[in-house]
Amino acid sequence: MKEHSARGAGVVILLVFAAFLIFNIWSSLEEKISYIEASLVTVEEIVSLDTVFIRDQVVIKGKTDNIEYLVANGEKVSVNQAVCIYFKSDEARANYRKLVDIENEIEAIEAVYAMISSGTESIKLDALVYTYLSDIMSDADSGKLAQVRETYHSLEQVIIARDAGLYSKDIFTDRLSELKMQQAEYESLVDRYSETVTTPVSGYFFSDTDGFEARFTTDCLDDVSVAFSGREEQTQSEDNVIGTVVSSFYWYLAAELEEDMLYDLRGRTTMSVQFPELLAKSAEFTVESLAKGSDGKYYMVLKSANMLPKYLSTRFQPMDVVLNTYTGIRVPIQALHQNDGKWGVFCLEGASARFKPAEIIYQTDSYYLLKMADSASNGLYLYDKIIISGKDFRVK
Repeated sequence: MKEHSARGAGVVILLVFAAFLIFNIWSSLEEKISYIEASLVTVEEIVSLDTVFIRDQVVIKGKTDNIEYLVANGEKVSVNQAVCIYFKSDEARANYRKLVDIENEIEAIEAVYAMISSGTESIKLDALVYTYLSDIMSDADSGKLAQVRETYHSLEQVIIARDAGLYSKDIFTDRLSELKMQQAEYESLVDRYSETVTTPVSGYFFSDTDGFEARFTTDCLDDVSVAFSGREEQTQSEDNVIGTVVSSFYWYLAAELEEDMLYDLRGRTTMSVQFPELLAKSAEFTVESLAKGSDGKYYMVLKSANMLPKYLSTRFQPMDVVLNTYTGIRVPIQALHQNDGKWGVFCLEGASARFKPAEIIYQTDSYYLLKMADSASNGLYLYDKIIISGKDFRVK
């Protein structure tokens, strides 16, 4: 009995010793070998292009020394709409500003009077304040400046209405009568000593000009190389220019291409691009043309109906285009090896390594993107331990 016990104890000691040796060998191997686990990543191949924004614009000229704009930049205007007012004296300009204040107060009082007459509860007015504030933030983010101004006036009226219950309705009607008398008086003074300037076309108004309005029009779309050849030359004097109106329903942008880009871009009907210096969001465009210009160079023209003010007031802007999108297993350059004429990686399996061939689908100066196999037995697969450095490992 004692002999069997001693023999069993010896076996246990040998097993513990063997496990200790295996652990030390494995730990030594782990210390010598560095690896990463295979995982799928998606990489975008992006090229940056210099672009020219092309649109039809009508330049509005007139006196510019003493004017007030009646519309905001990017605001939609109709034919014969007044876009600014010219004052014959500083006094006339001061009278106009007083008139604007009076008209705003009349509008606010009339709105407040309607609210308290209908018995609108204060809790509903509080909800309107929140709604208008949210609308202002949303419109500001979208560049809808005219809408921001309109919503602000509505917000102003609701805030006044919240405290209107403290006053009698007679106070509102008396003040309204007084203001309308003042309005008539100042309208007469302003009409006598001012002139309005109107737009001859409908579209989107901008008070800023860049001098390229006559060069980069839709007339140059047939051969944009002509416009590119003189893109530094302004063709419109900025003297006495009040502003411009973008009159077309679409606008375009053109970019010069390297010939090897045509293979990746040809056949596309739409394209998602980004303007890193203009907006954080990507923009969707229709591909209008990919063609060779009269100068022998290749050009791409994109088309958009998104009349965002930032687009309509920009002329030159860098643009990032996604040429291709690749999905695969990313490995550092030092992990790739050639074995028996095939490229691939060594993967750690237990205490040894196995070579797994893999197809290179994309590469940069610092890494390769390798195609994932259908299964781990057929090649490189998810969670494989890809050896990136190490020595003295045994290859299966």
